[in-house]
Amino acid sequence: MESVSANWGSASQWEQPAEQQERQAGVAGDGLKQAIMVDAEKVRGHVDEVVRSTVEATLNQLLDKEVDRIA
Repeated sequence: MESVSANWGSASQWEQPAEQQERQAGVAGDGLKQAIMVDAEKVRGHVDEVVRSTVEATLNQLLDKEVDRIA
């Protein structure tokens, strides 16, 4: 009976060299750059609104607690 490694070779034969992996990753990365477009101004505007509303809600809660404490 032959061993599995005799039929299939060693594990190192199936591993890709680091340079080949990097080259393949670069090709995939280039394709993704073209597939996904981000509108930075829209993202910035959305983040600004989220921050603004969060700060407003926090300040309103603090003011309400201060009013409750005084009253």
